[in-house]
Amino acid sequence: MTSPKQLYIWKTLFSLLPSATPLKGLLVIFIWCCAQPSWGQGNGSIGTNSQQDSIRGKLTPRKRAMDVQHYDLKLWPDLEYQSLRGRVTIEYKLAAPADSFQIDLLEIWTVDTVLLNREPIGYRRNGNIILVANPKQQLNETNIITIAYNGSPLRSRRPPWSAGFVWSQDSLGRPWIGVACEGQGASTWWPCKDHPSDEPEKGVLITCTYPSNLMFVSNGRLIADRVLKARPIRTTTWQVSSPINLYNVTLNLGYYTKTNTLRASNISKAKGGSNTKQQLLSIELYLLDNHKQKANAMMVETQKMLDIFEDAFGPYPYYQDGYKLVETPYYGMEHQSCIAYGNGFKKNAFGFDFILVHESGHEWWGNQLSAADHADLWLHESWCTYSELVYVEQTLGKASAFEYATNWLAKIKNQSPMQGPNHVAYNGWLDSDIYYKGAAMIMTLRLAIDNDPAWQQALKTFASIAKHTPIRTETAVSYWVNVVNSLRQANETQLSGQATAALFAHYLRYKELPILELKQTSTEKNHERWAARFVGVVDDFALPITCQAPNDGIAKIVISNAWTDLGQYGAPQTKGLAIKTSLVK
Repeated sequence: MTSPKQLYIWKTLFSLLPSATPLKGLLVIFIWCCAQPSWGQGNGSIGTNSQQDSIRGKLTPRKRAMDVQHYDLKLWPDLEYQSLRGRVTIEYKLAAPADSFQIDLLEIWTVDTVLLNREPIGYRRNGNIILVANPKQQLNETNIITIAYNGSPLRSRRPPWSAGFVWSQDSLGRPWIGVACEGQGASTWWPCKDHPSDEPEKGVLITCTYPSNLMFVSNGRLIADRVLKARPIRTTTWQVSSPINLYNVTLNLGYYTKTNTLRASNISKAKGGSNTKQQLLSIELYLLDNHKQKANAMMVETQKMLDIFEDAFGPYPYYQDGYKLVETPYYGMEHQSCIAYGNGFKKNAFGFDFILVHESGHEWWGNQLSAADHADLWLHESWCTYSELVYVEQTLGKASAFEYATNWLAKIKNQSPMQGPNHVAYNGWLDSDIYYKGAAMIMTLRLAIDNDPAWQQALKTFASIAKHTPIRTETAVSYWVNVVNSLRQANETQLSGQATAALFAHYLRYKELPILELKQTSTEKNHERWAARFVGVVDDFALPITCQAPNDGIAKIVISNAWTDLGQYGAPQTKGLAIKTSLVK
């Protein structure tokens, strides 16, 4: 398809042809060359498993060569024309030799200038990437690339599930703008090394210049806010001190009112050792000014949620950047230290605000413990969805938590595996199983371990194993195998490490749930004898499952893919387990 830019160039070319001189002929050739896409075709498409997705999602040598240390974003949104100008400075260390560097940026954007260490440098576009020439640099040498760009951002058709800007209005008809880009990536709206494995060690600086009657809220801490008296223009800068998933970097513009408090951690020495100041967490709520009456109740609920999650998962990961909740014109998103909230202050059937709890849970699951490849997004969503159950269990008790977990089972679709293809900018899941099936898998693991004190300690340790260094599925599975092996050696669980690895392998790689076949083997007086086995499962799949005897005694019996006689015990009790049951003759 011919782009508007190409149409303009072709019109110019044909206007020169009738009176072409040798000089004009050379100009025609030059213009014709400019009209062609460089280094391959690309239409700016995302999320289609195309070659472009592979280029963005794979750690190519040109991408691996950069170890990004810091991003400095400067943004100039135009609300009237719904466009954006930006300038991004990328500080990086040369990690490996390469002839050029790969910077990701959706093809819809126009690149104005590219500088290397503040000097112009050659570059080429290839669809959704920019290839920046690499002169001879020393390994581990620190350099900066600066890219100025402009254009009209993608408009999200279904925020936050489709990437793009949300150019909206509040109930009073005033501008209200946000952005979300989890599945498709930050490079949909700013140039970056768009790969989850490389979070900038020194964080991000985000500066926005915008109409002064609005307020700009972003990640981290506010470090500068200046209004130009001569013009109704305001420039605001936020600083993120921690490593951050790039899809979490955000922009919010609206008529906000701020409510804030300082909360003392309920965990001793949280993030600050003996330094009392670092144990105080700054909590800020940015609600639309016509919703300010909701702030006090929201603050109480927020602190309650933070207390529960710190007890369960360890200290809030971003004391240095604070905690913010920002009202947005879309449902919600886990933007690190700047949670997007659009749930309208509603409570669910279990009495809590789902978006507040779920998106805040991502601070531990997805932001602190992060996936190093798009294939492993279940690490974010499954564990975060499980965090909802933790909240219910702490507020309403275990029976309500089991009821909550049972609700997950009804939402499982089994349309695609939870683990996606490796080395692709993948967002092609056909269902929501990485949420509900993944959380049910975790509950199944917990019930199979059957040792809640050990589970709770292992869960808290697991939340912090990455320490802001993204991990793959293999690291997570290895952690839980080691936990189970240690418990097995101490005779504190019937589950084996081998069966734990098989559990993850089945739930993550296969669409269908395990099937537990039940067969009645005989009917004795006042008692029925049963046998059970799993079918359609990977090798070594085995779960200890509770069975009940006629005298109300219970036992955990390990059931594998071979028929197991349950003896005096009745049929297995499968409540809370992510399995299907089938009666056979």
